[in-house]
Amino acid sequence: LLLYVFLEQILGAPKIFSKFDLPSDGQLVQGSGGVHLLQPDKAIPSYQMVFGKSLIVGDPKDAIDQAFVTLEAIKNDTSREVRFVESTSFDKQFSPEVAEHLKSLILPTKEQCITHDTAFGVFLGYSLGLDAENKSSKQFRTELVEKMRLDIENHISYITDKIKAAKMGRYSFYFYFLPFNDADNEKQSIMGSLHTYSW
Repeated sequence: LLLYVFLEQILGAPKIFSKFDLPSDGQLVQGSGGVHLLQPDKAIPSYQMVFGKSLIVGDPKDAIDQAFVTLEAIKNDTSREVRFVESTSFDKQFSPEVAEHLKSLILPTKEQCITHDTAFGVFLGYSLGLDAENKSSKQFRTELVEKMRLDIENHISYITDKIKAAKMGRYSFYFYFLPFNDADNEKQSIMGSLHTYSW
């Protein structure tokens, strides 16, 4: 859900599928949390298929490592788009008109100049490591923003190294970080609440 919010509402890339839309026996996106379609430049008929991955892990470095296992699997599966388009769930998910339009974007013909690239959207939830005790709300928010800035800056070079090591420098990446007080435990409590109040 958080991955969807960041990619669709912040990045502006409408969802094509989330893993919950796919058949239980389908392996169309190799562990990806969803697939979104982004047009980076509205003036140019070119699109990015953004494969999303979300992780909530206490240590951001561990979250980055785990994310790249999936990202490399997606990169190495060159037939993913064909399987994705040919899946029966594709036509069930959309009206025939929308399905045909999306197919024309993903599998362009000789008559069309529309192209698409592969990109990756990564949502990382991690433990912030700040103690809110004896701090005013304003003071805590100020420290939170500064700690997040430092956390992200401290991991930029690590992410860059992972991209280079995976030979993925030609792809676009969109990273989103969200702090938790205790990511590992809060992840479980959130999932428990969703099961309790599922609709």
